[in-house]
Amino acid sequence: MEEKKIVVKLDNITKSFEDLAALHAASPVPIVVGGGVKTADLPQLKATGVDGFFVVSAVCSADDPYAAAKELVDTWQQA
Repeated sequence: MEEKKIVVKLDNITKSFEDLAALHAASPVPIVVGGGVKTADLPQLKATGVDGFFVVSAVCSADDPYAAAKELVDTWQQA
């Protein structure tokens, strides 16, 4: 059976952590959050139950992209 994927892109919409928790609880598909995600947000973001996050500028604009990516991943895994 083929896995169904749904991709929804919502430009310029900010959701609270409470909104994300409710979305995760109601969604039959994984929820992945991106856009402005910072390392400091990750523990609270993970606590909402969402399945993951993605970043671009947090890594691409860093002086050391590898270190920035590692910090994000380590923080997520430890949360």
